[in-house]
Amino acid sequence: KNTGLDHRLDEDEPFSYYIDKVYYALYRIGETKPFCVQHLYAPEEEEKVHTVEFPQDLPFGSYAMVVWANIDEETGLEDAGASDTYRLHGEHWEGYDVYMACDTLHYNERQANFLLPLERVKGKLLITAEGMPETIQLSYKEVDNLYQEVDHFWQYSGKEKVRTLHRWGNGMRNLFTDTYLAPTLEHQQSEVRVHFVQDEESDLPLLDPATVQTNMKRNSITVLRYVYDKEDHNFDIYL
Repeated sequence: KNTGLDHRLDEDEPFSYYIDKVYYALYRIGETKPFCVQHLYAPEEEEKVHTVEFPQDLPFGSYAMVVWANIDEETGLEDAGASDTYRLHGEHWEGYDVYMACDTLHYNERQANFLLPLERVKGKLLITAEGMPETIQLSYKEVDNLYQEVDHFWQYSGKEKVRTLHRWGNGMRNLFTDTYLAPTLEHQQSEVRVHFVQDEESDLPLLDPATVQTNMKRNSITVLRYVYDKEDHNFDIYL
């Protein structure tokens, strides 16, 4: 469904339409080492709910299950040092539209089926630039004061800065980017700096809009609109 700058996905598609890859770890309550780990794999069934089967030798008891979805590699888990924590922006890059689920499973002879809903970990920053000079070839963006990691208790920690680069074709007057970002640090604001340049060899930005302060939130969309005034060589900025 088209909602303007973004669109809502059809909710009747199979699980694999929304989620590319899945990783999960199962812990016995009170233990730090996983009882079993399923490394990244691509779900293939055409059902709306993805089914995971436990090992046949799994003893009855209480377990914590941690699921990470839509990550393309396990580097974020390795960087964080544990299956229950994920590094959201490794090396200052955007990363993925990550989902997570965690719950306690009380497994016994009467209860063997469980449902874990996945929830989005990041928010999305949409930026439009309108009426741009046709000479613009590149744009750089930097967003600071973002959380670096999240664990299975939804506790965000660390501090990160994300940088992006977008290349534009010749003669493009209206530009659009969308970037998945971790939430802003509590009690702080993120500063968004955007620079428009003519080519990669340029030492200075051709256009350098004012810095914008905003607050990124989990599972929310933040929109920044830059409208270029060619007479004043400046921008009107709307948040």
